[in-house]
Amino acid sequence: MPVFSKLADFVPPVTTRQAFFKWPMQYIEYAKSQPSYDRLARRLATLTLSTCFAGVCTPSVALEALRLANRCDGTTGLVASTMDFTYLFGIDYDPECRRECRVLPHPPGCIHGAMDAFLADGVLDECVALGDTPDWTELYDIIWRPGNVRLASTSCDIHNGCSCALRAAMIHVAGVPCTDFSSQGKQRRCSGPSMRCTLIWARHRTLLCEPIVIVENVCNFDHVWLQRILPMHKLSFCCMDAKATALPVSRPRKYMVLTFQGWALERPLADVSRIFSREKSDGFTMYDLFIAPQPELDLELDRGYNRRAKKNDVAAQKAAISPVSEAVSRRSFLNALVQWERTFLNRYVETKGALRVYALQQDPDSSFGSASTLTSLQCVIKASHLMWVDKLKRWMTGRELLLAQGFPVYASLLREMQPWLVSHEHPIAICSFNRSRASIHLPPRSRKQFGSMAGNAMCVPVVAAFMLYSLMHVAQVPSASIPAQIVASNIKHCNAADAFFNSVSDRQKRRRRASSAGELAQSPQSDSCTFSITVSPESSSTRGRGNSSVASSTDASSSRASPVIKQIQQCRADPALFLARRALDFVDSAAVLPASPASDAFVAVNAAGPCGAVVPVQPKASEADAFFQRVSQLRKKRRA
Repeated sequence: MPVFSKLADFVPPVTTRQAFFKWPMQYIEYAKSQPSYDRLARRLATLTLSTCFAGVCTPSVALEALRLANRCDGTTGLVASTMDFTYLFGIDYDPECRRECRVLPHPPGCIHGAMDAFLADGVLDECVALGDTPDWTELYDIIWRPGNVRLASTSCDIHNGCSCALRAAMIHVAGVPCTDFSSQGKQRRCSGPSMRCTLIWARHRTLLCEPIVIVENVCNFDHVWLQRILPMHKLSFCCMDAKATALPVSRPRKYMVLTFQGWALERPLADVSRIFSREKSDGFTMYDLFIAPQPELDLELDRGYNRRAKKNDVAAQKAAISPVSEAVSRRSFLNALVQWERTFLNRYVETKGALRVYALQQDPDSSFGSASTLTSLQCVIKASHLMWVDKLKRWMTGRELLLAQGFPVYASLLREMQPWLVSHEHPIAICSFNRSRASIHLPPRSRKQFGSMAGNAMCVPVVAAFMLYSLMHVAQVPSASIPAQIVASNIKHCNAADAFFNSVSDRQKRRRRASSAGELAQSPQSDSCTFSITVSPESSSTRGRGNSSVASSTDASSSRASPVIKQIQQCRADPALFLARRALDFVDSAAVLPASPASDAFVAVNAAGPCGAVVPVQPKASEADAFFQRVSQLRKKRRA
């Protein structure tokens, strides 16, 4: 089989909508030509996935499309599939998006709501007291305090009322909030109102330690800041536009891949854009995406006239004009617009030019005014009210907005993605919009929510490219030395964890001297900051916990740094000790970290069971002693 360096080596320019939706088979064909396909096939056989802020779950749709493409060899039709995946959990604040996740062909085992549900009692009030625009370091000090963020929550929509715990997956995909970094917002960056949710998400990453984390955000997102708060991950980033996949839609986004300690990217992440880019012919334009059938257009028109704003506008016209003229009374999309929408439309035509697509929710005279080019659609955002297509004299339907993100929402597109089907066979569903909510007794979809769901979604072929590239080229680092097994118990008030955090954030406590026996050996390789943890088990604790104290010392260079930077330096200086602190940070559940995250067996342990509900156990003093002895032995072996 020939080896291809990129899709353009064997994929002709995309000329039609049908040719565009052949991307899953083209991705798989490229992957099979690479030496790393064996690694990819091994991981795809037992892949586990988790998502957060993923909206209508683009990562699951991308994997589903790749899974079906892997079942066809292109000549003999259907063959046995070696790809399957387990969707462990999804988190999203939008109830409509959570309902869509339940209709997916592979629904998550657990679906959680707001991130604030993972905060311990009283922590949310402490965060709110900082104000609407708090300094992120103050939020960091609160959220990173041991016990303040839990892995278990009772907000699961599937196991209503049960305490479901998050579990580590092989790959985690998140579209963290972008409103504070977007040019369409106030650009408060790290001091915006969404920072609390982002920090809770980041705290979960330090607790779960997923091998691969993929993050999507606007190009203005501060990836340097993200690397600072996740020092145990190595971050790579690149920007890619949806146009690179031959989709006639402008959606430039920054994609970041974080690999945990023990994993590393073998190739630069910037190669994704070069490898998975496809040429687009001039004949394939945004008008190939406007394919809504007439029944759908009739429903859209009914919705336009039934809006409360339109009813009020009609009542005002009847009061001012008597009788109502025939032009006003004739049903059309143009007459379904209210007065301010028609004003914006006329102004768009004057300032931006005719025969374009206009975002009628934005003032054309402001900096937020949005209009397409003659051939490419502008970026679809959450506040997409009505996207007016001037050439067709109507606005885009809800499904057409999703089609602009690469979702195969129509049956004709599903058939193009499954060419092995014969005429009498029905295509297999890939996304939730290929299925009815009534099948699982959910309320019908609301047209009002389609714009929000489409704007918050990620581009399907782009996300699929980054997921496939990461699974192919993220390799294990054999030299990584990680404890064989970390047993973490319900130690919310563990003195060792609390003392460690206080020693990092408070200069005076960092200068304390150890007061107990059982010192953990210091690392001679630490060039910026060293510290030691001493554990002295006592049987007087009513919960069976051991007392502990922490001592730390800093050099002249680290003493001038902020507490947050010092903590990051400590984590980088001693990864084994960081994992020890991570074990002490687990709360409300007993969790077992597998033998090593630097192993594909890492996935199998976390794949059992529909949810991660566990039974808390009380720790013993001997367990703490054995754990720290194990860490000390591993460090001695590493130095030797």
